[in-house]
Parts: sequence; structure tokens; C-alpha cells
Amino acid sequence: MIGKNNRPWLYMAVACGVVAGLSGCQGVNGALASVNNGLAQADTALGAPAGVAGGPLNTGAPISPAMMQQADSMVLQSAQSEGNKSLANAVQQAAPAVQAVLKSFASGVGCNGTEMYALPGNYTCLVFPGWPANAPQNVPLNVQSVGNWRVITANSFSFSTNLCSPISQTCITVTPTFINMGDGWQIESIG
Repeated sequence: MIGKNNRPWLYMAVACGVVAGLSGCQGVNGALASVNNGLAQADTALGAPAGVAGGPLNTGAPISPAMMQQADSMVLQSAQSEGNKSLANAVQQAAPAVQAVLKSFASGVGCNGTEMYALPGNYTCLVFPGWPANAPQNVPLNVQSVGNWRVITANSFSFSTNLCSPISQTCITVTPTFINMGDGWQIESIG
């Protein structure tokens, strides 16, 4: 399903269709005008204001400080329960990057809110698990569980978290991997 968060795919599809349809035309200006017009119509249909590429930034559902504090506490307690002091210390040091992932996915922004903590040149957000079925997008998701901790190397770890809608009780699972290459903890990937 094509939604507002998938606008680049829609742009590519519209552009390819218009260019393919005009491949025999001589006038480059006419072809470019048609592509531009098609993209503007698609953007308008998706609700973006005219002249703003991609429309307004999706800031997602509002996350309260209390919700973030509860999620942070859940993450730290879960890491400490593993009985691995180096993992617990790494998770505590990586708190800003961990918070970025939790907040981005709980609010519905997904991968778009995590770039600030991304590993430069080697960051992949493999999947945006979408939004839970029948969940209103103006209500943030709750961190339901944190677990499946995995120490990959001395400077890398991952975990899984279930984020659930308080309304529909449906969930998504997010599995981020964090790495410290000497400049602090960063997000290596999200799957």
C-alpha cells in the first residue's frame, strides 16, 4: 500500500511511467514539464503543500517524557537482567541512540528519526515494520517488551523490542544493532 511515508517510491513510479510514455518524443522540455506536472499531482493527491518536496516532516504521534522514561527504564532493567555487566554498561552509554530508535518507532516516524545517531557510510534501516493493524496513528505505541539481547562483539550489541498500540493491542517488532567505533555509540542497522 502506498502511503505518505512511501512518497519516494510513488515519485519513482510516476516518473518512470511518464518517461516511458514519452520516450519517443523529441522535446526534452515537454517531457520534463510532464514529469514535473505528474509529480506535483501525486504530491497534491497525497496532501503535501504545493512547492514542498515530500510535504511536511512527519513528526509522528507525540511521546510524553513519562513514556520515554518508562521505556528507558525497561531497556536498562532488561539489559541488567542479562547478568552481563559490559552489556549493561554499553546500553547505558548508548542511551541517546537507543532512545532515538524507541522514540522514532513509537511515534510512527520509523527510520526517518534515527539518522542523527546513524553510523556514517554504513547505516542500514532494513525494514520499517509499518504501523500496527487498526492502530490510530495519532496515538504513540507503548514499549511492551525488550529482550533477545545479543552481544555481537566487544563494541556491538542488539536487542528486540515490541511496540504495541494501546488501542488495538497490535504490535510491531524492531531489532536495532548498535556499535561503538570509538566516537560513541551509533546505530549500525535496524531490522
